Amino acid sequence: MNSDSKNKFILLFLVILFLTLFLFYITTNISEIMNVESILGDNNSNNKLKHWKKEIYEPVGNIPINVFIGDANNDGFNDIVSANFRGHNISILLWNQSSGNWKNHFELKTGWGPYSAVIGDANNDGYNDIVVSNWGSDDISILLWNHTSMDWDYELRREVESYPHSAVIGDVNDDGYNDIVTTNDYVDFISILLWNSTINDWDPQILIRVGDQPWNVFIGDANNDGYNDIIVPNLLDNSISLIIWNSTIREWNNMIEKEVGVLPYWVTLGDADNDGFNDIITANYITNDISIFLWHELAEDWAPEYRLAVMNNPKCVFIGDVDNDGFNDVIVSSFDNASIAIYLWNIENQEWNPPIMMYLAGMPQTIFIGDANNDGYNDIVLDNSHTSSVIIILWRDQAKSRQIIPGYELSIIIGVLWIISVVKIGRRIKKMRSSKFIL
Repeated sequence: MNSDSKNKFILLFLVILFLTLFLFYITTNISEIMNVESILGDNNSNNKLKHWKKEIYEPVGNIPINVFIGDANNDGFNDIVSANFRGHNISILLWNQSSGNWKNHFELKTGWGPYSAVIGDANNDGYNDIVVSNWGSDDISILLWNHTSMDWDYELRREVESYPHSAVIGDVNDDGYNDIVTTNDYVDFISILLWNSTINDWDPQILIRVGDQPWNVFIGDANNDGYNDIIVPNLLDNSISLIIWNSTIREWNNMIEKEVGVLPYWVTLGDADNDGFNDIITANYITNDISIFLWHELAEDWAPEYRLAVMNNPKCVFIGDVDNDGFNDVIVSSFDNASIAIYLWNIENQEWNPPIMMYLAGMPQTIFIGDANNDGYNDIVLDNSHTSSVIIILWRDQAKSRQIIPGYELSIIIGVLWIISVVKIGRRIKKMRSSKFIL
């Protein structure tokens, strides 16, 4: 083989090699390429689903009906906790920063029929604990973190009123110390366990009567006066109870009731319309809508109820920055439809965009928005009693998505090397021809 033929052969070989590698790379990554193209080039609401990764189903205990994101073991990383109603325990999914997953699963025993589990500093020692409402044993389980042993102490039990459905940790009497509140659904009370800093223990429960069959409970500044209040949805009264703290007399005012849709399964509090003031939203199971009470700054009161139609049979609603754009959104779950609806806030129009629907292989009841995988972005976590798992929907980091396809840098390097080789070989052939070495 003469030099001309040899050089042409090398050139042809490099061309075929590059095209083969390139085509192989494209075919093996076609789904990711199409996915990223839809992220970067299409503003259609359905394609906004591509902003989230495919859901992850992590197994937990038997019949989980509540989820919570928080730093359960006080290591600086968020974890996931579920209350498993028929397992009579909670599942803790600890985040492993080294492996980047929740492979450390385990259960902790609780009372009978746990209905909710929350993470927070229950005993005001600076470390997060776990509080569980035990619907079947009429008490709460308190799992205190022991910083010395780096583990939870043996379960504490505190008696509350019958059928505690939901529990929450927060400073309910605005004294600087966290307390515990439960709703007791069949007896129409809430139980308040105030923290006593003198004896370093909880005082006996205070009972406050609310509406018929209170479901969940939320502690927060409902009337935007700088003090925490208590909000409860009353399932059979089709109302919410507002228990407002009076900072002057250091006591709660008379309860306020507001009518909402039929069968309000859930109430949440947060700045829904991004105006700097907290608002109230309920999920109404029968009327297939959510009731929104926006705070009116000038009137120093709530605006009249605004109804927003959602999917059939909504069971939970959450306010939070779902799409990580710096503005709060609203997300609703439907147990019967196995779906969630995401209402993103449109800052230009000052209203919510049409819903983004996400259908799941499960039956979600409760929702939690938070940084589940500790990457700095909010994610979506739901319970899934249908298959005894939790559903984790991670946010896709858009900065990383703009790299187009995994390992695209390698294809660029190969392409550059190929171009350099072709140029060099072409010059060599031209030089040899001009020197009359090639006939």
